[in-house]
Amino acid sequence: KFSHDIDHKLDSKTKYSVIVGYPQDHAGSFLKAEAQKLREKLMSNGATKIIFAIDENSTNDDRWHTGHDLQRENYSFILQKVLETPWLGVVFKPKASKTLRKRLGPVADLLKEAEATGRCHVFENSSKGRNSTIAPVILAGLSADVCIHGHMSAGTAAFECALEGTPTLLINREGVVDSKFLELPKGAVIFDDWPTCIDALMSYLDNP
Repeated sequence: KFSHDIDHKLDSKTKYSVIVGYPQDHAGSFLKAEAQKLREKLMSNGATKIIFAIDENSTNDDRWHTGHDLQRENYSFILQKVLETPWLGVVFKPKASKTLRKRLGPVADLLKEAEATGRCHVFENSSKGRNSTIAPVILAGLSADVCIHGHMSAGTAAFECALEGTPTLLINREGVVDSKFLELPKGAVIFDDWPTCIDALMSYLDNP
């Protein structure tokens, strides 16, 4: 309905809108077992709490999308926390897995170091001829205790995870001022930067 209202304000000539709700609501029941296997793998290496960090990709030209520097920060903040916290695990599902390590630049070494702990998993399988990762968002979300979406210009993946019952946080790194998500509580769901989000995250994991 929110999208329909926007179209109406834009004087759309479309005569009908069909509001279908969440079309992937069946996915969770099919993916829980696989998500649990991933969770158990990370826990066997010492992780007792797991974060899913949502990746919205990056491009060379940050005029049209978030640039590589912003995405490198998204990865480095959580990777550093994992490396200094022996009970914390992390799952990444890159939107464009084939180019991930090249785009991460020097942060790719940090990722490799985290993977060596056995508490960091990256979904990297992609279909032939495509850059996008084939693993469903929900698969990563169901394996985690908390999801973090480091963007406010998009949020579908965060929404899916929240609908499956996984606590989900959003960071408004782009300084978006007109997102529907901004109606959610600041300092509890919405954060301005990674340091304040991670502080709240660690506090939550210590005492949910």
